[in-house]
Amino acid sequence: MWDSNDYYKDKGKNELYLKYFYICSKDNPVHTIDSEGKFCYSYISRNHVDEIINPISIKIDQYGLKLFCGFSKYFTIFDLVNDKQIAKIEPIQEENYTKDPSKISCFDFNHRNNFYLVGSYSGKIYLIDYLTNRTIFTISEKHKKGVNNLKFFNKSENSLNFISGGRFDNEIFIWDSRNLSSPVYSLFRENQTHQKLNFVIDEGDNYIYVANNDGSILVYDLKNLSSVSYFYTNENMTNMREAVSCVDFDSNKNLLVTASGARQFENKNSSLNKKDEKNFACDDFPYLELEEENSFDYNSEREFKIWDFSKLYRPEYL
Repeated sequence: MWDSNDYYKDKGKNELYLKYFYICSKDNPVHTIDSEGKFCYSYISRNHVDEIINPISIKIDQYGLKLFCGFSKYFTIFDLVNDKQIAKIEPIQEENYTKDPSKISCFDFNHRNNFYLVGSYSGKIYLIDYLTNRTIFTISEKHKKGVNNLKFFNKSENSLNFISGGRFDNEIFIWDSRNLSSPVYSLFRENQTHQKLNFVIDEGDNYIYVANNDGSILVYDLKNLSSVSYFYTNENMTNMREAVSCVDFDSNKNLLVTASGARQFENKNSSLNKKDEKNFACDDFPYLELEEENSFDYNSEREFKIWDFSKLYRPEYL
């Protein structure tokens, strides 16, 4: 996992000073590396027996001042100015005021709002006050198998709207935070995996680019949600297309970035067939007794591609 933020000499002139990357891997703390490749600092979290543990999710806040790290049942907040942990938050389920027992899987922020979003594998979405870190509202009905992606809209007139996506869920939902009784709209996707398949909204809030586990990208027109187009990131494969795990869009250069690849394990002790094993091999399903060393190969490609949107079907390998 990784995230980044920017520091400026003169933000009015948009003069970049340094970019910091926050990187985390299994059984390691969050390391900070600057844009020159120099190690800067480590943000360490420990469990009840003082062992170093890695977060499940990380995110820099909207001001670039705090680092949020998600764990099982709670998340922590680090002050990036003073390099220390300042809070440990256990989200409260609004309906019965009990603590969420699941893993905190994602965050998102918008500098125009005084609240932020937190998602968990219990299927809950929390709206939490930025200043007090208290739960304002809980959404609990839509993503039964867990939330793993949250994204605010970008423009000021849409800043109270956000999109949510879940594991093994063929729908993503558009919400208006002023009325959270039901989503404003739902959009179809192909998602038969617990792996995070993300989506991204362009800076003008015109289009949303949605990654799918059949190797395709869906492009929805947010001004006309009935308008949708799609393309496959690998046209040469007909029998098995690798899942698109990540997608991002550069509005300034009109470039789309995609990364393909999925976690695949063999489970000798399960009665599931090979296709089901691929779909169900994931976090939070211990009864499958997954054995990572016995991985199997679908002869599928795992690639990073940059697409020139003026030549949509001709990816440029850079």
